[in-house]
Amino acid sequence: MTTIKQGIKSPDVKREVRDIRETARKIAASKETARRFLVSTGMYSANGQIKPQYR
Repeated sequence: MTTIKQGIKSPDVKREVRDIRETARKIAASKETARRFLVSTGMYSANGQIKPQYR
């Protein structure tokens, strides 16, 4: 279910979506950056292997 807040303007939402997409592009730019992101979220171990609870 989506919650719509009052007072949010369309350009604000578009800017936020653009920022999120840009960040996702940077993360997915290479295996190294993707692995670094997954380690920072806790989905991967320090040696770059996916943790058992996420398999």
